Amino acid sequence: MNSKEINLKHRIQQVRDSIRKKHNALKRQRLDEETEFTSTYKPIIDPLTTIISKIDVKNAIDVVDFNYGIRCNSERNTWMMGNMPVIIDNNDLLINKQRYTGTLGLYELIFMKTPNKTVVTENDKNEYMKILKETNVLRRSYDPNKQIQGNRTTKYINTIKPLLQQQQQSEAEVNCLQ
Repeated sequence: MNSKEINLKHRIQQVRDSIRKKHNALKRQRLDEETEFTSTYKPIIDPLTTIISKIDVKNAIDVVDFNYGIRCNSERNTWMMGNMPVIIDNNDLLINKQRYTGTLGLYELIFMKTPNKTVVTENDKNEYMKILKETNVLRRSYDPNKQIQGNRTTKYINTIKPLLQQQQQSEAEVNCLQ
């Protein structure tokens, strides 16, 4: 081999080593970024992972309320509650240009067949009642002129019916005062 070939071979070897070092550095950097990302968002990732592991899609039908809660309208490609479209903006709900602050308790009342009462506040109940009235979700065929559609579900008996009775009682008290 002449000196040109030796120099070329040596140069190729240096470039190969340089590429290998760069590749390893990029791999390490990617791993470092993934580690940093995981550690940074761990407080968010862990609870979500726990929730996801508990939720079984097959059991979602048994847990999620489609009668008195939000449902998907595939024809209009929107979320609906009663006869009104629902827009979820950040955590808040927009229904008929009215903004409802999305709290854990309100979401429990809207989405769950059996809401966790420990997270539901009086304000959540009041907001839920306003939403039920605004969307006509309680009425047959979502028609405001039709009667209230009661049923024997746990949610209706333990949550909605007491709210309706409480509201009727407070309306009766107001009428007596007038």
